[in-house]
Amino acid sequence: MLQPLVDRRADAHGASRSGLRAHVVTGDAGFRALRPEWNRLVDGVDPPSPFISWEWTDAWWRHLRRDTGCELAVLTLRDGESLLGIAPFYRRRIGPPAAEMRALLPIGWEPGHGWSITEMLEPVFPEADRRLLLSALATWLEQQRMPFAVIPGMRAGDLLTPWCDRHTVARGAGTPFLYRALPGDWESFLGSLNKSLRDNAKYYPRLLHRHGRQAAFSVAATSDEVRATLPVLLALHRARAAAPAAVVHHDYFASASRRAFIEAAAPALAARGQLRIGVLAVDGAPVAAQMWLENAGVMFVYYSGYDPRWSRYSVAFIALLDALQDAMSRGIGRVEFLAGLGQFKERWSPQRRLRHNVTLAAHPALFRSVMALSPVRRLLRRFS
Repeated sequence: MLQPLVDRRADAHGASRSGLRAHVVTGDAGFRALRPEWNRLVDGVDPPSPFISWEWTDAWWRHLRRDTGCELAVLTLRDGESLLGIAPFYRRRIGPPAAEMRALLPIGWEPGHGWSITEMLEPVFPEADRRLLLSALATWLEQQRMPFAVIPGMRAGDLLTPWCDRHTVARGAGTPFLYRALPGDWESFLGSLNKSLRDNAKYYPRLLHRHGRQAAFSVAATSDEVRATLPVLLALHRARAAAPAAVVHHDYFASASRRAFIEAAAPALAARGQLRIGVLAVDGAPVAAQMWLENAGVMFVYYSGYDPRWSRYSVAFIALLDALQDAMSRGIGRVEFLAGLGQFKERWSPQRRLRHNVTLAAHPALFRSVMALSPVRRLLRRFS
């Protein structure tokens, strides 16, 4: 049954909305039926991230949730028949047996992993209606009285409700996301780089040529091409992680469940024109690979890999340059370097935005006493 949340409220443009209602989708059939409307909403989010697309969410739910104890709880917010926003949640129990509690968690968060494979996690709330939708979400959460709930991807200026303010028990300091605009042509982009990076962009491809190596960059773009190329990326990603290096690299696809997830998500996104894999081959053999996502003129740099035997040529750097050039040739105007800092991102002279998660508790005093238990403190750090 649709639950009324807002009778009349002004949206960001001052126009009134009437009858905004909430409905929670808990079954697979209802979830599948949302697909067309869901993906239309993503284009209105800034950035329009494929990480919050229906295909990504579906693959995560099928392959990365716990086998037992999880229940789909996708909140939809409608104005009449029009779907305005989606907050993809699931219900489960968390914490040690002595302090276990029911929780409402965002789909995409992976318990037990230090780093989520879903690098952008937030409600599917288009910018035009974001304030209205956040208010409706907060009202719905107040009605649920869940012992524990997490809202991901919040911004510094986001407003909830007085009830949420009183029941907030943790607010992360914020995760930085780096991004930058891309000019209309490749030479202008190279000219915008700092001298060191600009020199490296010319030096390493020339070094391969001087040493008599034949380099070629190819892009897998269709669903079938991505499916066939994915094993190359995963093998090079694993090789990079296994190599001794000053900077530690992890194999983010070491588990069978994560491999199954990306094997489902990547071709599905490629079918929508939202995922590509570029492979740099030297003398006919793949030496580096770069995966990236795309939507609405924005490129999202994702995982990569390379053969450590070719590290002196900075083949991973060359592959990223080639991926950027491919994207720009098709009109991509912005690149997102995703969560976290690091010299390999900051060298591109990016801008920065912060996103943080808000943790709510129906009974804050009781919750804070439970938080004193060290296993729960460790658990909560994953939500910051």
